[in-house]
Amino acid sequence: MLTVFGAVSALSTGNLAVTDFKATINGVDVSSGISSIAGNAGDVLPLKVVFSALDDASDAKVKAWISGYRTDIVDSTSRFELLNGSTYAKTLALRLPSDIDPSERFTLFVRIETGTGYHEESFPLMLQRESYNIEILSVEFSRTVSAGNALSIDVVLKNRGFNRLDDTFVKVSIPELGVEKRAYFGDITPLDEDSKDNGKEDAVLGRLNLVVPSNAVSGVYDLVIEASTVDSVTSMTKKLVVSGTEMASEVLTSSAIKDFSKGSEITYDLILVNSGSNVKTYEIIPESASGLLVRANEPVVTVGPMSSKTVSITVRADNSGTYNFGVNVNSNGALVKRVPFTANVTGSIAGSNAVVLTVVLAIVFVVLLVILIVLLTRKPQKSEEFGESYY
Repeated sequence: MLTVFGAVSALSTGNLAVTDFKATINGVDVSSGISSIAGNAGDVLPLKVVFSALDDASDAKVKAWISGYRTDIVDSTSRFELLNGSTYAKTLALRLPSDIDPSERFTLFVRIETGTGYHEESFPLMLQRESYNIEILSVEFSRTVSAGNALSIDVVLKNRGFNRLDDTFVKVSIPELGVEKRAYFGDITPLDEDSKDNGKEDAVLGRLNLVVPSNAVSGVYDLVIEASTVDSVTSMTKKLVVSGTEMASEVLTSSAIKDFSKGSEITYDLILVNSGSNVKTYEIIPESASGLLVRANEPVVTVGPMSSKTVSITVRADNSGTYNFGVNVNSNGALVKRVPFTANVTGSIAGSNAVVLTVVLAIVFVVLLVILIVLLTRKPQKSEEFGESYY
């Protein structure tokens, strides 16, 4: 809150003839005596200017501004015509600053100007801060974070009040995920203190690390930042994008449809890809299907960061038919992906398998036949006869 004090005496200048000049703020006449007008910091201060014209003039407008701040606080009306003897009431809006120096002095200027002259009056003002007022000056953090990781949040607090803020705390939270972090920021003075022993400043910077749950689902969440002392509290909300487990993981399969004969077993391969920066544990949960026996060879699998692993799913059916089933892959209690499969079970060996088996048997038969022919046609070796030689 800012309080505006208007002084008794006003300084009037210019060559435009007007009379019955009055300037009021929130209904209080600041042009006739000392007044105290309260307004919330950052709010718009309504200024009403009433006067009577003593001459005709064109292109008139009313302008008001407060000087003494690092930039002028200014507003003006649109142009209008002045008629001698007429009374005019114009309302302007001046947005009050929240970071003024309480020791500084300010001046309110009100000017009525035309193309040929002007009338200006000024009033000394003193703007006073609210007693206790803490402001979150800035919040810096990465707008995207992966589930299971820590989010670093830099917070700057500023004392906009008149008095020192003792024992300041900051709390950051993601209400939808049920996580929060609280940190102590210390005391904050209303103005910078140059004392070597004290070294207090009117602003303070701190960092908080908030861990996002590893089972967080992907989405946009509210990040709430709250600063508080015994006498003042303020908060703001920012948007945070969380990449959940399903975003850091991928489940692939080489073939989702397979043919096999009844009474036999076949395997489907699941490829688990962990593209995150942390180790992840996956649960492989096959869905039950009537007439089909499905089991995961490894029900629980651990995959390192930036790694992958293949898991086999074994399927058996005693009756022919087409079976549709699925395998759910979970991580940290959340579904990563459901992978659908189809099993076409025939009453006998599939045609392609029969052809292969026939070819293999034919080859074996031919090889055995060749060996048999070789053995049957092979002539026995004649034994050498050695005679005796006599000399």
